[in-house]
Amino acid sequence: MAGHRNADFRLSINLAAATLDRPEFLVQVEALMLQYAVDPTRVCFEITETIAIRNMTAAVEAMFKLSKQGFRYALDDFGSDAASYGYLNRLPLHYVTT
Repeated sequence: MAGHRNADFRLSINLAAATLDRPEFLVQVEALMLQYAVDPTRVCFEITETIAIRNMTAAVEAMFKLSKQGFRYALDDFGSDAASYGYLNRLPLHYVTT
């Protein structure tokens, strides 16, 4: 049915290692959100633990900027690498998966 939107629709997007390091990533996400009228609370970006700790500064900055707009974050594969509960409080996470 054209124009019908599923109110329960959720989208999870796995982010590649280099994605958070790209300055244009945030700009592109914001532009697409506006262009397609995306409800950011229905989008969850999934990053692996390795990606999050590889460049903690870039990860935290990008995650906080998008979280303020309502996007969600999941830390995927937690405990598979250098699991440390110490850095978890630095990340604006909504979900942690193993």
